[in-house]
Amino acid sequence: MAIGEILAALCSSKTLIPRSFPSSSSASARPRGVRLACSSWFPPSPAPEIGISNTQALRRMVEAFDPKIPLAEALTPPSSWYTDPSFFALEFQRVFLRGWQAVGSGQKSCFVCPYHGWTYGLDGILLKATRITGIKNFNKDVCRVIALISFIIGSSPDLKLTKMLGSVNGGQEFGLIPLSVATWGPFVLLNLDKDTVPQQNFSNDLVPNEWLGSASDILSNDGIDSSLKHMCRREYTIRCNWKVFCDNYLDGGYHVPYAHGGLASGLKLDSYSTLIFEKVSIQRCEGASVDEDGFDRLGSKAVYAFIYPNFMVNRYGPWMDTNLVVPLGLTKCQVIFDYFLDYSLLDDKVFIERSLKESERVQMEDIALCEGVQRGLESPAYCSGRFACVHKIFGASNVARMLQQLPVHQRAQAADAISMEAYWRVQDPVYGCVGIINLLQHEIYMNQHELARTQAQIAMYTAQQQQEAPASQPVEASNIHPQQQDLLAPDRTFLDLSHFPDSF
Repeated sequence: MAIGEILAALCSSKTLIPRSFPSSSSASARPRGVRLACSSWFPPSPAPEIGISNTQALRRMVEAFDPKIPLAEALTPPSSWYTDPSFFALEFQRVFLRGWQAVGSGQKSCFVCPYHGWTYGLDGILLKATRITGIKNFNKDVCRVIALISFIIGSSPDLKLTKMLGSVNGGQEFGLIPLSVATWGPFVLLNLDKDTVPQQNFSNDLVPNEWLGSASDILSNDGIDSSLKHMCRREYTIRCNWKVFCDNYLDGGYHVPYAHGGLASGLKLDSYSTLIFEKVSIQRCEGASVDEDGFDRLGSKAVYAFIYPNFMVNRYGPWMDTNLVVPLGLTKCQVIFDYFLDYSLLDDKVFIERSLKESERVQMEDIALCEGVQRGLESPAYCSGRFACVHKIFGASNVARMLQQLPVHQRAQAADAISMEAYWRVQDPVYGCVGIINLLQHEIYMNQHELARTQAQIAMYTAQQQQEAPASQPVEASNIHPQQQDLLAPDRTFLDLSHFPDSF
């Protein structure tokens, strides 16, 4: 997808207007990045500035939710987080304009403004400006030279040359605002943070570690596949706050059996598990049996990865799809789906059509749910709800926090216990160690059951011996087995058979 498509949705200006780039003296001190033709960065729909009068109200709004309270006791964030314009404005300042953001996938050789057709290189240099004859102090020949050089070498000129050309006004003076850009797998990422020095080609480790944290390796090995073919894109405009869609995605399959009957039939929901990391949540579920006609869209397992704050990657069977949630206003968002497919199935038109149709049905069901939730959030009768606890495996940050809360001498033993739980949770995603413990408890019970039967038989045999022995030959205590001594002790009750079947 074109990088500018999503970024344009984040701009409040109706027209993409080139903005003067800093003078060559200030620009030379920092590397260049991709530049965007936007006059300024604001939420895409009218949202109030956060003034002093709103600061206290916002603080109360934020503090209304305490993330330190255990889930079993906590309330969900208040409805104002989904309905208050000032909170929406705060989100853009603190969430979307900071850190790395996924903007989709794809490649572009240049940017063309959809409004007036001005063309820019990937480094932001103006390559072509339409209908500028007669404009003073604008050297259109510079744009022609830069465009010609770009055509010859296959990319924009180097920094030294563009600085020289820009000094005559034209390509550099009216270029685009610099932004940091990076790629990870098939995905394009941008960093809009004003405190980040714009540049291209970030370190291969820096961006994944900052964007994905400790989940980077897991997603690389289990889900993200750059070799798949991009098939199509579908866009949905939903009348709900952008977080409502994210919440629906993150509920751990809670709503699936009730709202998505078709999807539920293709999954083994009792195998559902959730892994929590710093900025990533990964939900996994095994696939159910193949349909009678051999159709299998989901495969042996499905992996649903949510990457904070608004990007999802779904891997199932031969398919991968991504969901990008773009806020369009306080109670309106756009969700952009991109579908990718294994090359071996590109010619199977029936499979592709049926798969996309089933996916479309799930999206329609989710849209109805999300818009209904938004209406409920806007009701004066509602403020907060409760969380439903689901099985999960704690990620690295959670484990570190848990260990730090323990005395030093207990941490090694706790780490071993967590490691064993992680191992057995891989073997049994739903119950983990609990399943193994359950099995061991069952074996212990069966052994105790057998032991009780044996003890009962010993008691009956001993009693029979006593009845058959002559009165003149009492049983010597020294010749009796220790267990038999316990059985013969008059002041002790050794065996209680009341909880065993009557067959005893």
